Order: sequence, then structure tokens, then C-alpha cells
Amino acid sequence: MHMIVLLIVLQWLHVFTAIFWFGSVLFVDFILIPTVQTLDGPIRGAVMGPLGNRIEKFLTPLGMAVVTLGFLRGLAGNVFGNLSSAYGITFIASLVLGIVIVVYGLRLLRPLAQAIGRTPPGPEQDAMVARLKVLTIAELFMFLLIVTFMILMRFGY
Repeated sequence: MHMIVLLIVLQWLHVFTAIFWFGSVLFVDFILIPTVQTLDGPIRGAVMGPLGNRIEKFLTPLGMAVVTLGFLRGLAGNVFGNLSSAYGITFIASLVLGIVIVVYGLRLLRPLAQAIGRTPPGPEQDAMVARLKVLTIAELFMFLLIVTFMILMRFGY
């Protein structure tokens, strides 16, 4: 009985934090960055610096929480005892992809957002914002793949 309660709590926390993380990425990709692209250079720089810092404070720990909770959910559900099954393989692929997304944000997105805030207005800053948009769309595709993995696991794959 205690194990079932633990699994429910871990699953709930994992899904909740994942929704928050993925929803934030959708907001950034489809609302925030297109809006920032329309701003004048000085305003854009003033927005992107603090925004990069704010994202780091929330989305990085959130992404780490999603991955950690997914790992703990797998541990509590004994997924590691059956990694050769279709479910086990999909679980490992999801775990690895989750880690890749967190590292991608830390190593590529965050530094670029912060650099935009430090770069004077002009063509270089414009190019950086355009690059950020491309990189966030790539991140979105990784998220869509991981959502696909979650659906597959729901059906035992």
C-alpha cells in the first residue's frame, strides 16, 4: 500500500513539474521570443538579460526536478529491474533525453539569452535573437519526442 502511494505522489509531481517546464518552453517559443524580436534593440537587451537570469532560476531547477522525479518514479516502479523490455528501453531513452534537454538549456540557451542582454543593439544582437529562436524550436522538438515517449510508456512501450 505504501509503495502505491509513493508511486502516485512521484507520478503526480513528475507530471506537474513536466507540464510547468514544457508549458514554459511553449510560452517562450511562441509568445516571448517573437515579441522580443519586435522590440527595439536597447529595449530587447534590457529585457533579455534579466529574462535569462529569471529562466535560470526557475526552468533549470524545474527541468532537474522533472528528470529526478522521473528517475525516482522508475526506481520506485522497479523499471530498472526490467530494462530490456520495450518499456525499460523507452524509459531509458526518456531519461537520457530529459538530461539532454536540461544540459541543452544550460549550455546553449541560457548563455545566449544572457549574451543578448549584454550585446549592443544592432545586427549582431538581431542575429543572436534569431539564433535563440532556432535553438528554442530545436528544444521544442526534443520535448515533443519526450512527450511521445511518455505516451508510449503509458501503453507499455
